[in-house]
Amino acid sequence: MSEKEKQFDKERLSDKIDTVFAALKQELMYFHDKDPEYASKMVDWFLEVATKNHIIHRHKNDPSKRDKEMARRRRSRVYYIDFGVNVGSEFNYPHFCVVIAEFKYHAIVVPLSTIKEGDENSWKKDDDNLYVEIGEVQGFPIETKECYAVVSKIKEVSKQRLSDYKHPETKEFVKIKLTDDQMNKIDEAIIKLCTKNTKDH
Repeated sequence: MSEKEKQFDKERLSDKIDTVFAALKQELMYFHDKDPEYASKMVDWFLEVATKNHIIHRHKNDPSKRDKEMARRRRSRVYYIDFGVNVGSEFNYPHFCVVIAEFKYHAIVVPLSTIKEGDENSWKKDDDNLYVEIGEVQGFPIETKECYAVVSKIKEVSKQRLSDYKHPETKEFVKIKLTDDQMNKIDEAIIKLCTKNTKDH
């Protein structure tokens, strides 16, 4: 591709970005009087996605830099991740999650959740929603340590997105790991998720 063609492509991409951003602004302003915090988080997330992919791409294409997606993220380790702002009832915002399986560049994770007594979302404890009670998680850095694994929200993520949790008071990174028994409960729920409807067919 000639320099002239490259410049033309660059200008065309720039024009497309301007057009998309104008349309995006109009969509986001819809939330101004309805849920401005949600719109603000969505804007932040768009920038986060672009920034993370910029870092990953730059490191993959520079032999002198370590591939950001090849960090070890071992099974049963609990990490902190921002699931971002997604569509409808998809999982959103920062949460803890546990690694179920690790691959070269990505990992399969299950989000973890706490449900306090009297929580309006106590319906989530229903087995049909695959909120699996796994008990107390040692080292969990929040007051409520009784946890549920949200198996119905199992997800594949880039390992670049998984980080140890930095405690806001001590400023130290907290390393957390589930027990074999807790992992077995999650594994059983995953099997149920994958096979629960086979008798109906």
